[in-house]
Amino acid sequence: MKIYSKENAFDSALNRIRYLYEEFEEIIVGFSAGKDSVATLEMALIVAKEKKRLPLKVLFIDQEAEWQGTIDLVKETMYRKDIEPLWFQMPMVISNNASSTERFSYCWNEEEKDLWIHEKDPISIKENTYGTDRFHELFGEIIKQDYKDKKACYLSGVRTEE
Repeated sequence: MKIYSKENAFDSALNRIRYLYEEFEEIIVGFSAGKDSVATLEMALIVAKEKKRLPLKVLFIDQEAEWQGTIDLVKETMYRKDIEPLWFQMPMVISNNASSTERFSYCWNEEEKDLWIHEKDPISIKENTYGTDRFHELFGEIIKQDYKDKKACYLSGVRTEE
């Protein structure tokens, strides 16, 4: 069942982000370079500028085997003056859906550096100090460890309907 509002989706999203800025000391935007995360990032930047809370922290966990277009957009974003980059290019393990014999892929394995899809960026975080090497667990562990003494919020864009 859909519930309609008199407020349009854009204004509603900005107001929700404004609320988060009132409630949380740290706002970290998760970024995949997809359209949902780009829209979330741009709305968070509008509010961060209003609230004089720039630069905005932007988190991207690079899985190494990313499309070149994705990396190009990530790099363009991470080098913006209004962004504080949290670009992770560190050893981790992800599910391998491209093989019927190898259950996992090992990203950023230094011993297989010559097989990397793209090189590490100079501004990226390269050391994994988070107590897990599992991709999906890293998001929570990064927030828990790097913002342990602060009230922090992780913002991500996920569409509910296309």
